[in-house]
Amino acid sequence: MQKLSNKFIKLISEASHLCQLEKFSEAKVIYEKLLKQIPANLDVINNLGVIYANQGNLKLAIKLFDKSLLIKENQPLIFNNLININIDSQNFDNALNLCNKNLKFDTNNPTTYFNKARALFGLKNNAEAINTYKKTLEIDPNFYLAHLNMGFILNKLNKYKEALLQYNKAIKINPQDPIIFYNKGIAQGNLLLFEEAIRSYKIALEIDISFLPASLNMGKALEKIGK
Repeated sequence: MQKLSNKFIKLISEASHLCQLEKFSEAKVIYEKLLKQIPANLDVINNLGVIYANQGNLKLAIKLFDKSLLIKENQPLIFNNLININIDSQNFDNALNLCNKNLKFDTNNPTTYFNKARALFGLKNNAEAINTYKKTLEIDPNFYLAHLNMGFILNKLNKYKEALLQYNKAIKINPQDPIIFYNKGIAQGNLLLFEEAIRSYKIALEIDISFLPASLNMGKALEKIGK
């Protein structure tokens, strides 16, 4: 690894500090200048890639992350950054390939298994997606989003009681996520448990009063019971 001059170390530190202050546009200017001067520095490449991704410039983000992995392939965080971009862009095949590559280097990374399950779901492979969420939870039992997403798949498969079990497990880990209660309300409504669904929607709104879908679904559930 090339040793950096004090000037570059100071500039990288300044850009990093600006990111901590959420002054990403100012940080981007510094990183872009640094990229021209020290084009193989992974901190510069990766941090600038994250800024581009967060600002919606996905093509430049992908270009930088690809460059980073050419310099050093074993970077689970960078793989997962690329995987998230591909999933958000609905490039599920590419996301799945990236997950499998990453797992060769980091066989017990729960985030990679979680993202692999998301990619499998995008490819409509529901059974394998559920199994992969289970693998995520074997590695990290507190990864509540795996329970949440499993519940979502099970609900789509009309397995409403199984979905509720997953939502309840997610709530035990994180009782402050309104989306869990919202999805739980949907499953309860599908089981015609409208009063229980109303309670779930109310909790979602207590956590986030601006959660419009919960408000709308609660209104529909109230109509079902004649209120």
